[in-house]
Amino acid sequence: MNLLDRETLDDLYRSSFEILERIGVAFDTARARDTFEQHGFRIENGRVFFTEKQVTDCLALMPKEGAPAEGTCAAPTLMPDNRAAPTPAADDRAAPNAAVSDRAVSAPASPAAEHRAATGVRTVHASTPFLNAPMLLDHVQERFRRVELDDFIRALVMLETSELYTDANPGLVDPVDLHCDDNYLAQVALTLRYSSKPLSIGIRAAKNSAKDGDVYTSQRNAIQLVKRFYGRDDEVFEQSVCPMSPLAYDEECLGNLDALLDEGQSVTFCPCTISSLTGPETLAGVVAHDLALCLAGIVYVQTVKPGTAVTLCNFSTIADVRSLMPAYGGPESVRLQLMFREVCRPLDIACSVYGMGCDNLSVDYEGGMEAALTTFLPFALSDLEELWCYPGSMAAFAGASFRKMVLDEDLIRCANRALDTGYAREDDLLGKLENGIGFGSFLPLTDMDSYRRDCFLPYAFSRQSISAGAATNERDIIEKIEQELARRESSYVRPRLEKEQLKLLEPWLPAGY
Repeated sequence: MNLLDRETLDDLYRSSFEILERIGVAFDTARARDTFEQHGFRIENGRVFFTEKQVTDCLALMPKEGAPAEGTCAAPTLMPDNRAAPTPAADDRAAPNAAVSDRAVSAPASPAAEHRAATGVRTVHASTPFLNAPMLLDHVQERFRRVELDDFIRALVMLETSELYTDANPGLVDPVDLHCDDNYLAQVALTLRYSSKPLSIGIRAAKNSAKDGDVYTSQRNAIQLVKRFYGRDDEVFEQSVCPMSPLAYDEECLGNLDALLDEGQSVTFCPCTISSLTGPETLAGVVAHDLALCLAGIVYVQTVKPGTAVTLCNFSTIADVRSLMPAYGGPESVRLQLMFREVCRPLDIACSVYGMGCDNLSVDYEGGMEAALTTFLPFALSDLEELWCYPGSMAAFAGASFRKMVLDEDLIRCANRALDTGYAREDDLLGKLENGIGFGSFLPLTDMDSYRRDCFLPYAFSRQSISAGAATNERDIIEKIEQELARRESSYVRPRLEKEQLKLLEPWLPAGY
């Protein structure tokens, strides 16, 4: 099933290459422009222009064998270090809501790519709770506030205590009470300290978080820290690079990208164009713009370091012209992602699709509708096999709610049950019918293993009878959610690090963490 026919695809390719040849893409660092100039690219007023041949030649340099399956992001290779394990450190410092495990942490036992592939097809995955949200909905104060360190740690606790999550990422970012020499590096170190899952760092070094505003050095130091932490010198760091719209790679973006390349890491480009604001108002226009932007980035990557693996995803969407806010909770965002995926497939470029968008500021019907719509719709409109989600996200991913996270986790389980085509086998239907008629009910005959195989039981929601004067069950739902959050916090076991690992992290960990 495709949204785009051959004619539309050809139009989009033609438009993208015309953009590259006639308008060009701005690269805002001298290093990038010098690189292009040395390799014969035309540059005018800071903009680099690309011929179709230059693009296709660079696409041919991208690795094909062993590339990620279509629809998945590239993943770091994190395998256990085969060297003799160093003596564990005696780490008795108290940590918020954390016990100390008897198991020392090495690199995760399986690469994230294998972990994802093993989860099957037509599947909704939870990457991490939240997507780098700087704001948290405080349900006690009933208002949004800036993320604090304890919130940051709590998000890592939640991802570590659920079987759903595949990656370690600071889903809540830039704590207002984090005051380190390099706040970006500190957030990477905290993630390594509190989670044993493979790293997939969504945030990037920024001038306001990097030491002395030096984005490139901060990012390289972070990657080198992860390499030393796992005792490896290859790919250990998965991160998305978000070019700026319209048609630009700004200094901050290129600082992160150059650090990834100089440290031998793969790259994921993730355009975040907002129609009518930073890009054209039509979905087709945004797709053509984003493809041109990503192709320019691929050319840069292959020019600097030929053979580097590059994957794509797309976080572009429309703007609500009434508020000028991005809208991720509607069908347009889904359609735009699927259109972008379809233009990537003939170019043999892997492209991920994301769901569970929510623009609302409350945990209510609107937020639930948006999350459900953008989770199920991608499968209805395409042959998509895997969808990636960030439970608990709100306010166009800028906000987060722990209560919504629990509800979204239930939504993922429900979606996977709906996508599952297998059913329990009934071996003795006639006998069960005869006995059920005799009992007057099939409840005493119900095999709960078979029941759970066919029937999804949500954690937070329940089906209750109604009668005159019956109260709503909203309070019951909230109590269940809070109980689940408390259960996970109490069950969390903070990974115990090896002596050398802890020594590496300590300079970047805030006091008491």
